[in-house]
Amino acid sequence: MAEQTVIAGTAGAPLQRLLAALVLVIGVAWSSAAQGQGAGATITGVIHMGTPGATLGPVEIALIAPSLGMEEVASTTATDGRFQLTNVQAKAPFFLVRAEYKGVTYNQPLRLTGAPASVEFTVFDVSDQWAGVEVSERRLLRTDGRIFRVDELIQVTNTGNRALYKEGGLFRVFLPKGRTGETAISVRAQGQPVQREPVATNDPELFTVDYPIRPGVTQITVNYGLPYPGKQLRYEARLPYDLPRVDLFVQPADVTVTPVAPLKVMDRNVERDLIYVHGEAAKAGSRISVALSGGTAVGGGRGQFQVAIEPNRTQRLIPLVAGGMGVILIAAAFLMGGTPRPAANGVAKGEKEALRLKESLVAAIAALDDRLAEGSISRRQHQRRRAELLEQLDQTVQHLDRAMG
Repeated sequence: MAEQTVIAGTAGAPLQRLLAALVLVIGVAWSSAAQGQGAGATITGVIHMGTPGATLGPVEIALIAPSLGMEEVASTTATDGRFQLTNVQAKAPFFLVRAEYKGVTYNQPLRLTGAPASVEFTVFDVSDQWAGVEVSERRLLRTDGRIFRVDELIQVTNTGNRALYKEGGLFRVFLPKGRTGETAISVRAQGQPVQREPVATNDPELFTVDYPIRPGVTQITVNYGLPYPGKQLRYEARLPYDLPRVDLFVQPADVTVTPVAPLKVMDRNVERDLIYVHGEAAKAGSRISVALSGGTAVGGGRGQFQVAIEPNRTQRLIPLVAGGMGVILIAAAFLMGGTPRPAANGVAKGEKEALRLKESLVAAIAALDDRLAEGSISRRQHQRRRAELLEQLDQTVQHLDRAMG
């Protein structure tokens, strides 16, 4: 009996040592895996003051994940122009590093790869004094026979070295009392357009846009509708800023346009279905006015207002809608200044590619309008994407305009 006990104890010792070794190996592997999983990326940043003579104060830093509903995944405060975010987990493929200084935000895109990452910002001192700013704008009025849709493209150039901002916004827009439907305002200054609601002021005709005007160029688009009862409308707008010129375009070309001086009808182009109205430089506080009457729908009934959407018909309707929407290209050319020039003979390869891109963008805008009409996208999604496509159209038209001499 004792012998059996000795044999059993001798045989069990190697097994116990083997089990102990396995437990040790598993424990080390588990610990290493846990440490590897917990280690995240490090993001460092440098912030520069873009306003000469100004002292840089504390800057709030946040790491935003757009694909996670703009979730803030990390934050810190830069007190000396430098910051560091550590142990950042790559929970999303793409991030925005956001710096907020005196109420103005600045964004830098960032994609984490596991390696240390760095970003740089230039921020500006903030002023609520409107100075050193140049404003230009163009207006496009289109009717479907029932309403006039007004599209304003406003370009704001801040030539100074301060960001102009106060709570509620400094930039003012005119909105008529009789407008109908939704008023949409889109602002683009740092890539992606953002939507803003008009902020009322003490003046019932003037509203502000709650968005900082940083040094450089900011584009603001304003869209609203006006009733067209009996196909009669007097369009009148008050100008909040000095303008170097006044350009207004009306569609379709069979609308009767009677401008009030100093505005004049400069061109009525039936082929392009567009009427061009122009005025010289205008002072802030002055008004422009045109009487509108008659006219068929934009594009002879093929404009975006007239499309009747049925399930599974969107693609089939795109060519028809594109015919009506193509006239936007002419307005886009005017938006960049001047009048359309005839196409040169023998279009080069690059120009052909630009023309194809132009047609694709027109079709894309038409399809987007169809999707809004059938309810497959929200109005906010429609406005954001439409602003992106229109900017691409502007750039394409600029390219063609330069190529055609």
